[in-house]
Amino acid sequence: MPKASFAELISTHTLHMVFDESDGPISSRDLTLFLYYYRALYVTLAPNPEVTAERFLKSPDYYIETAKIFLQREFQTEKDVYNNVDLDCGDGDLMVLAISKHSPLEIVVTGITVALVVAVILSGGQIKLPGVQAKLPPLGKGIQELRKAFGLDKERSSTRRKNGQENLPDKK
Repeated sequence: MPKASFAELISTHTLHMVFDESDGPISSRDLTLFLYYYRALYVTLAPNPEVTAERFLKSPDYYIETAKIFLQREFQTEKDVYNNVDLDCGDGDLMVLAISKHSPLEIVVTGITVALVVAVILSGGQIKLPGVQAKLPPLGKGIQELRKAFGLDKERSSTRRKNGQENLPDKK
């Protein structure tokens, strides 16, 4: 990953996410789930005082591993993720500016750069700076990676798996 400046990582940036479509057509379910998990991860990282550009710049790989540990400690169930989706990030909230489906799918978002970058990396994507461009795997793979970041790949409830509800959020 190219070196970024401190100012670039703490500011709000626009991020162009381009998805690999080698898996064929995109289901609305996969698009919905990807955005759901991406937002849950973003709103966890954006207001967190532990998520700092200084720490990320010092050691990006260590920072990513630390973020995974934090997420897996804080989120034990799908309900934990579901309850986190509505958190307000104020001026740094994740906003979708555009969605374009002209093969490949491109989603343009804006938000706190370091949180955007970490969320892309944890979803299995790659970042290109400057200009903040992201190349992401197919949506299904991205969903798997985001669930893995939350520790939900090690399903903690066999009942949900038996009922085919492992990707559905619990109701409040």
